[in-house]
Order: sequence, then structure tokens, then C-alpha cells
Amino acid sequence: MPQKKKKKKQPQHNNTYKANKKPESGKSFIIFIIIAVVAVAGLIYLLTKTAPVDDRPGSGANTVYDISTEGQPTLGNADAKVSVVEFADYKCPACRNWSMQVFPELKQNYIDTDKVSFHFVNFPFMSQNFKLPEDDSRYAALVGESIFQQNREAFWDYYKLVFENQGSESEVWATKEKIMGLAAEIEGIDLAKLEEDADKGTYNAEIEKDLQLVREAEVTVTPTILVNGKRIETPTYENIAKAIEEELEK
Repeated sequence: MPQKKKKKKQPQHNNTYKANKKPESGKSFIIFIIIAVVAVAGLIYLLTKTAPVDDRPGSGANTVYDISTEGQPTLGNADAKVSVVEFADYKCPACRNWSMQVFPELKQNYIDTDKVSFHFVNFPFMSQNFKLPEDDSRYAALVGESIFQQNREAFWDYYKLVFENQGSESEVWATKEKIMGLAAEIEGIDLAKLEEDADKGTYNAEIEKDLQLVREAEVTVTPTILVNGKRIETPTYENIAKAIEEELEK
């Protein structure tokens, strides 16, 4: 379950929000007794087994994650040599800053010029991070998936609108009333069907698919950006552009 991260007064676009690591197993009194009497090799095994994701051999900046983006919201040339994937939560302030400060330049210079294909993956964890009474992170993601199934181009209008109208990450704001009000501003959407799909959770399976991609790519913070499967540790425009150029030169 994600844990609360202290909120900065003036977050920058390269800030990230981190999901909780699961508590290490075998921390009870009886396990301490067992560990005290087992061989050193057994102790090392247990500690390695419960190591955080980023500390596992092969994880991190040098790892290439082979994940499928089939069926994900996509912009640009689907056959481009370089693929950029964003993992984000609509309630994450750092994701909002990235979408408003980095994404437009990335779109203008690389996506609109067909050098890059850009893909979006939901990682709705902020509501759980703050232990909110309603999982509005997931609701916002679910509505986005429902819009995408109706009108793929309209999804990107939703993406922009929700981040522009983002509320506090520590409060429930992505309510049905709020999100449907934003969806009403988007052309080409059947609002009655959208509301029905959201209420029924018609595309919950798509959210679960995204969460599986989160696990496969060992994503623990948002926004996480992959360039041809390689994680950009600090996803500024400069760092992403550098990674893209390196891939284009190969």
C-alpha cells in the first residue's frame, strides 16, 4: 500500500510520487528467533528475498523493460523507432506538472514529427496513498478508459482537462460530478453511455491490465517515463530528449 510522501511547497516537473513498498515479511518475534539460530546463508537469503524493487539486481536505469503497449492510448507514429511510455495518476501533482511543462515540448518536437510514439498507462494509487474514503484515482482512470473506448482522440482532451483541473492529492476531488462535468466539455462523447460505463465499471479490466504493466516495469513512482523500455530516472525534457536522440542514432 503506498505511503504518504511529504508534499513540497513548490513541486517541480521532475518531482515524483512514490508508492509504498510492501512491508517486509518475517519481522515477527518468532522469525527473529529463527534467524538468530539459522546459518548466515539463510539470513542473507531472507534479506535478499525481501529487498525493495529498485535494489534488485537488474532493476533501474540500465534495465530494458519489454512491455506491450498494444491497446494503450497512443499518439504519434505507431511504427516510430522510439517509443515513450508514461505511467501516471491523474491525482499526482508531479504528473500534472510533467503533463503541462514537459509533455507539450515533447509532443511538438518528437510526437508530432513522427519520431516518437507516445503511450499512456494508468497507475492509480494516490487515493490509497492517502487512505482516502473513496478511490477517486481509480475513478478518474476508469472514466479515461471509458472515453478512450468511445473516441480515442477525445481521450487526449480528457488527459489535458483533468490535469488542468486537478485538486489536492490528499482530498477526494475526482468525484462523479467533477469528472463528468469535465467530460461534458469534450466533443464526440456520449455522456449517458460514459456515465453508465463508469457506474458499471465496464472497463475495470483495462485498469487491471495497466496495473499489470506497472508490475512488469517495476514502477513505484509517478510519473515514470520509459524510452524504448529504459527508465528515465529524472524525467525532465532534457533527459528524455537526450535518451530519444540516442535511440534515434542507433
